[in-house]
Amino acid sequence: MLNSCQKHWYSKPLANCNDDDGLINPGSRLSGRTMNIMGSEILVLTGYFLAGGDLSSPINREILLNIEDITRGGNIPFILGLDANFKPAKWDDYTFPWLDKLNATIRTPDDSDHTCRGNSKCEDSLIDYFIISVRIQALIKHCRLLKDTPWGPHYGILLTINAHFDQVLAMQLTKPDKKKNDIIMKVEQAEEDAENANKLATKTNSASELEQPLDACNDTWDRAIAAADFVSIEPKANPHQQTSNISCNKYAKQLGITEVAHQLGHGLAVWGTAMNNYFTNLSLKDRDDDGKNSKAFKACPKGAFPEFRLKPVLEPTKQPLNSIILPGGGNLHTRIWRTVLVCMRILSKAKAGKQPAHGNYAASRPLSFANADDNATEHTLATLPLDDRRDFITELHIIIDKYITGYKPDIAAAADMANRFAFTALDKGRETCKKNFHEWICKALKKGAGQAHSWSNRPNSLPPLQLTTKDEFGNFEVDPRQVAEHHAKPWSKEWGCSDTIKFGAEITAIKNIRDKHTDDAPDWAETIDMRPQIIRKCCKTFPGKTAIGMDNIFFNDIAILPDNALVNLATLLRQCIAQLALPIQVLMQLMVLLGKKSGGSRTMAILSTLYRLLMRLLSADITDWDITYAGHWDSALKGNIPESPHRESHGD
Repeated sequence: MLNSCQKHWYSKPLANCNDDDGLINPGSRLSGRTMNIMGSEILVLTGYFLAGGDLSSPINREILLNIEDITRGGNIPFILGLDANFKPAKWDDYTFPWLDKLNATIRTPDDSDHTCRGNSKCEDSLIDYFIISVRIQALIKHCRLLKDTPWGPHYGILLTINAHFDQVLAMQLTKPDKKKNDIIMKVEQAEEDAENANKLATKTNSASELEQPLDACNDTWDRAIAAADFVSIEPKANPHQQTSNISCNKYAKQLGITEVAHQLGHGLAVWGTAMNNYFTNLSLKDRDDDGKNSKAFKACPKGAFPEFRLKPVLEPTKQPLNSIILPGGGNLHTRIWRTVLVCMRILSKAKAGKQPAHGNYAASRPLSFANADDNATEHTLATLPLDDRRDFITELHIIIDKYITGYKPDIAAAADMANRFAFTALDKGRETCKKNFHEWICKALKKGAGQAHSWSNRPNSLPPLQLTTKDEFGNFEVDPRQVAEHHAKPWSKEWGCSDTIKFGAEITAIKNIRDKHTDDAPDWAETIDMRPQIIRKCCKTFPGKTAIGMDNIFFNDIAILPDNALVNLATLLRQCIAQLALPIQVLMQLMVLLGKKSGGSRTMAILSTLYRLLMRLLSADITDWDITYAGHWDSALKGNIPESPHRESHGD
């Protein structure tokens, strides 16, 4: 297959090959090549599991560890054509979640339920299939059975890939990166210093000895929010953005809160931008000796309208992987040594008065390597003993000089050294991979037997959401946007999204309730305890790894803000209560689809952080209201399931 498409797709050997030509793999049961398509790398592997064994057999377990190594734990996208000799369901029966660890899924033929012909002793079976990285599943156009094969009893399987990677797009919600630990430690240290200083001041009764770190944080916040005063809540314009903004504005207009919702929205956007400014200013205080910002906080819009973008499901591989044509898979040091070997072999084919194909390029790469022109090669050279490093660089310069002057260079000595360094790097990479693998298991089991039980209980756990669907003609659909639309249709029908009569009744009910309590809402807002310490306490009641909504604000971020920031936030929350309205951008929430054992999907809402925090602060009042006014027939009580989503979803 690779030979037939080599004119269109550039392929490379795997980095763990035992020979210079990249043809001999460590073990006969796993082999492959690396395809480079439009600058993106995909490992194409073939595997053969031991017949009569399963995932627990030593040979098959060793193959899995080799796959773990060559794909770097699934970080490198891969396609594995597998003669497994057992059915796909066996993967779920095994206690360890290999597919989850590799972030991969199984793809069987679309048009057949078996790949191996049976005989008088056994029936037809499905024991040949592909294992594919989840991230490239949308690139697969179809997977079909080939019955016209010269071998038996197995059939062939044809997997067709969309070669235009840039045309397969997914809509992505812009999410923030978590802050550097040094920023969190900086704030926590300031809090600890403040607490110690307060204790000291209490003992000495000297107000002058009250420490200043938290005051400094308050000053940093005041500057941050002053700089954010002119921010706009509107994101960068694009068609997908306009659709979501129009929906929020239309809903606010129907509720009669357009003006106040925009005022609150501006307040939230200012506060969120100030949070970004605050953490950015803290990170800018940490600079290296050259004055460069080595640990800058990467800001993401907070509190504004959520930003969406269309992004290729597989982007080009980052430098330096493309520029130096590295062999595929494995650790970076091994790949770099193999690349140097390839370039030296090209130079060794030079003849008097005639340069080999790509000779100038092949000469430039070892020269760049010898000069350590980038961080990757510099780090690779740094792993060598000083004598080995000096000897190898000297040999490289001799080879390049001979080539430039028109002589055929002798690469034997340098090739022996490079091979030795490559195998050393390969062994170290495998050991590192195994170490990381064991650390991954230890972290997964950190909470004791709970995670181990979840592994052993995998047959009863929820399956992942199906990322491929069939259209009305029975053809597989893999485009992420079309798949999302497919899963959304049943829920649109379930919720009656097109029922304008029920929707109108909901709007009327909400407006009537709001009009009824508009006058007394400001007085109620003043009774809610929103002191900074109360807000911090509420934020810390949420799990540290809880998903965040589309306002992109982490609860942990709020908890480490200075008092001035929380006073500003409390003012915004009180305004929401007093106006009986929410910021315009908070009217849009995120719905996540999860798989179901019976097929299809179920939904889970991830509400905005602002709304969740507000409800947590009001939880005591809501509980008291339930006790006072709710009847035994009320299906909307906590712990019950509303009988009618339309009737019960909105109430007092």
